[in-house]
Amino acid sequence: MTSRVVFELRTEAVLSLATALEIEDRAEGEGLSPFDRITCRLHRRWMHDCVASPAHVVAVAGSRWCDGCAAAATVTVDHLSCTVVVSCSRCGCHLDDGLNEQLRRVCQRSLEVSRWGHSHQYGYGELLSA
Repeated sequence: MTSRVVFELRTEAVLSLATALEIEDRAEGEGLSPFDRITCRLHRRWMHDCVASPAHVVAVAGSRWCDGCAAAATVTVDHLSCTVVVSCSRCGCHLDDGLNEQLRRVCQRSLEVSRWGHSHQYGYGELLSA
């Protein structure tokens, strides 16, 4: 990620959805992986708000997907406890491998930023790259 994007994140007092979308759109053009976004460029929402959409199942990459069951995963977002769990829709096992774990972390950060305007677990410069 470029230092310009990191600088913008560090100086942003409260990261609104519109600001996060703008920053991530630019960062993706500069090499940010779409799997690292806390916002969704398709739905123009926080990732945790639209992750249930079938458009977010990427079986060939293993994102929101259980390889053992060849089934889409379910993402449970608990707004009260601010937790995210990715589990198989068929066997129910928790999926904490590869892109499923990355998706869980991205949704966790998305939930934190949407709630507090920043991530308590990650610094502003790490929101997009962690």
